[in-house]
Amino acid sequence: MSTSFWEDFKRTVTSGFNVAAEKTKEYTKIGKLEIDIINLKRSVDKSMSELGRNTYQIYKSGKKADISEDGNVKKVVKKIDDLKSEIAAKEKEIADIKKEETKKNPEQGKTKPKKTTVAKPEAKIKKSTKSTPAKTGKAVKPSSAKKTGPKK
Repeated sequence: MSTSFWEDFKRTVTSGFNVAAEKTKEYTKIGKLEIDIINLKRSVDKSMSELGRNTYQIYKSGKKADISEDGNVKKVVKKIDDLKSEIAAKEKEIADIKKEETKKNPEQGKTKPKKTTVAKPEAKIKKSTKSTPAKTGKAVKPSSAKKTGPKK
């Protein structure tokens, strides 16, 4: 009987390790893709700056020609479009990986309902007594201390 327990234990542990290895592989792929997306977005930002510089130079040069006809501008716009296409492809790849995982494990994609709690009457917050009149019925005098605004 003890061999049966150990066989079950071994099988359970092995199964757990296999699941962990698969998850690690999946999250590593997603992480690499997200890093690639971040780098591509930085490249888009740099290209946008370059496009702005080129546009500025054309404008300042006094050329009345259409900016979209400039070779440098066309090249940078094409580069930006290509980078955005790469970003979209990588985002789709991430979505596909996540979709595949939910097909393997349908319970993972579901969110658990949140527990709602109702505050008990005893848990009400007490009001501050600093600005309320004293119990004797006398009015509270405002402080003569200098009021200051928030620090800037």
